[in-house]
Amino acid sequence: MGGTDCLSEKNIPKRAMGFLKKPIVLIFVIGIAIRLILAPLLTMNYDVYHWALVMQNIQTGNGLYEVAGYYYTPVWGYLIGFVSMLHDVILNVPVLGDRFLVALPVEGGGYIQATATITSVGFNFVIKLILFLADVLVGYMIYQIVKEQTGDEKKATIGSALWILCPSVIVVSSVGGMFDAFSVLFLVAAMILAYRSMYFLAGMMLSLSILTKFFPLFFLAFFIAYILMKHKDDAKKWQHLARGVLGAIVAAVLVLMPQILTGTLSEAFSFITGRASGGLGAGLGPIFTYGTMVAYVAIFALTAFISWKYYKKGDASFNTMLKYMLLIAAVTLLYPPTPQYTLIIMPFLAMSVVLLDRRLIRPWALLSVFVTATALTSTFALLLSLGAYTNVISLDTVVDLLLRHRALGLNFDTMVYFAVNIMQYASILSVLYYACIRKGSILSDDLRHGSGQTVNE
Repeated sequence: MGGTDCLSEKNIPKRAMGFLKKPIVLIFVIGIAIRLILAPLLTMNYDVYHWALVMQNIQTGNGLYEVAGYYYTPVWGYLIGFVSMLHDVILNVPVLGDRFLVALPVEGGGYIQATATITSVGFNFVIKLILFLADVLVGYMIYQIVKEQTGDEKKATIGSALWILCPSVIVVSSVGGMFDAFSVLFLVAAMILAYRSMYFLAGMMLSLSILTKFFPLFFLAFFIAYILMKHKDDAKKWQHLARGVLGAIVAAVLVLMPQILTGTLSEAFSFITGRASGGLGAGLGPIFTYGTMVAYVAIFALTAFISWKYYKKGDASFNTMLKYMLLIAAVTLLYPPTPQYTLIIMPFLAMSVVLLDRRLIRPWALLSVFVTATALTSTFALLLSLGAYTNVISLDTVVDLLLRHRALGLNFDTMVYFAVNIMQYASILSVLYYACIRKGSILSDDLRHGSGQTVNE
């Protein structure tokens, strides 16, 4: 026995080396390396400086909503609090950000949002590290579920790579500094847990996803349809649904309890109410206020109809579950399709390429290119931190470049912005075309006749 144990111990390094040589490890190393390189170089300060403000408020003993500056539901705020704790104990970045008088001219004017309150390179790097964690976890879940469904490590690796190496996914976390990957993380976890009939945990994950960003709410009807359809002939189907509902309630109560106790619950949902009152047309009055509300009601009704079609289909397989979730994700992006919101479709699109139809690589490629292009239309505003806190480029130069860029006006600057936005929207529509409309697509027969075939050509 002793000899066997000794032999086993000697083999541990070999097994470890064998694992490290797997292509999936290289994919993750490359994906993380790209993020780590971009993180200190490019940052959308207009969004990220709010995270510095929130951290400062937390460090001075204030709650998330006691001081103005945080306009989202609490989940991301709690994660910033976690980063703040790490900052105090381990990281100790000396400066979170500062107000630069030389950069005041960049505020206001044009579509490029910029602020003279510029976060430090160190803070940008630290806050983005936790975003990279979400990216990696989503990539790992894609790898595991594809491998489980196919038994094919190559397909699992490709599926994971389509997420972790996707340019738009990389840009949202490493440049934009937005936290949508956490909402995606919880949503994909809810999908996998529901498929495995772990409804209480699935409900918790769906609730966390909705409380991180608004859009997963459009998947609510689908999850209800999935549970009831999966247990259609089971006398306990309502008990299964109740478990999911209970999980969602428990998660919501745990997340919102501090706000309930401090009387700031309404502030926790100011992001949603603000979106309804402003939408993408802030400043244009009640037309966009009501237009936004009508758009959301229409999308909710459409996703409910898709969920009903899914229920009638009566197929609880993972592949069928996946293609309907891909469709719902595409529908949710019909309004508004800003770069960070598109993350909600990317994991389903990545899995669909390897599990359903290889031709879906085309809309994946279109989204990757044009979402990235849209995110980078902030141009020189992305260099403000680098100019303010390093010798790589001077802040005066960055400000001058940004103002010159704005001065180009409608002839170039605005036209490029609208052109890439139009192409980004066309990319979203291309998902619907390749998934639903094109002959032989994964959902064309389902939506017309209630039956369909998976294509993997």
